[in-house]
Amino acid sequence: MQAIAELIAALIAAFAATFVAMVEAFAALLALVAEFVFVALTQGLAAASEKYKQRQTERSSRQAAATAWADATTTETQPQISLKQAAIIGTIVLVSVCFGVITWVVQSRIRQRRIEATRSQVAELADSFVNQIKDRKVAAPASGGLPNRDAWNQPMELFVDKTLLGSLVVVRSSGPDRKSGTIDDILAIRVIRANAKDVGGELADRGIKGIRDRVAPLLPGGEQKKLPRHKDVDISEQR
Repeated sequence: MQAIAELIAALIAAFAATFVAMVEAFAALLALVAEFVFVALTQGLAAASEKYKQRQTERSSRQAAATAWADATTTETQPQISLKQAAIIGTIVLVSVCFGVITWVVQSRIRQRRIEATRSQVAELADSFVNQIKDRKVAAPASGGLPNRDAWNQPMELFVDKTLLGSLVVVRSSGPDRKSGTIDDILAIRVIRANAKDVGGELADRGIKGIRDRVAPLLPGGEQKKLPRHKDVDISEQR
C-alpha cells in the first residue's frame, strides 16, 4: 500500500507541476503580447519587433535552463517503480477488468431470462384471449391496457381487431427499454379464422339489414319501421 501511495503522490506532483508550467507560459505570452502592443504604439513597429526578438531570445534561454534543471531534479528525486509495485498495479487493473466483464455477463443473463419469461407470459395471455373469443358464452376481450405486468414491472397491452373473416389478437410488452412501440417490444400474435358457417351467417345478416334499410324509406309516411328479421316483406300489402 505504501508503494501505491508513493506512486499516486508522484503522479499528482507531476500533474501539478505541468499545470503550473502551463499557467506560467500563458502569463508570459500575455505579457509578451502586451509589451509588443505598447512598444508598437509608443515607439513604432520596428522597435516593437526588435523588442519582441529580444524577449524571445531571453525566453528561450530561460526555458533551456529550466529544462536542464528539471531533468536533473527528476533524475535525482523521481521514485523508481519496482517489480513489486508493477505487479500490484497490474493485479489491480486485472481485477477491475474481470469485475467489469463478470458484471456485464451477469446483467446480460438476467436480461435474457426476463425476455424469455415475458415471451412465455404474453404467449399464455394471447392463448387465453383466443379461447375467450372462441367461447360464445363469455364476453369477448376489448383492446386496452392489461392488469398483468411483465418482467420489468410494466403493464402489458391488448389489441383485438375483429373482421368478417376472423379476429386478430396481439398482446404486447414494452420490453427491456420499458417504452412501448420500440424495436425491442415483445409481441404474441394470434389469428382466429372464422369458419364458413359464421361467415355465411354474417353475410346474410348484413344483406338483410341492407334490405331493411332500403325498404324502410318506402313505407307510408317515410317512417322507419322495423321489419321482421329473416322474413320476406310484401311492400304492396302495406301500401
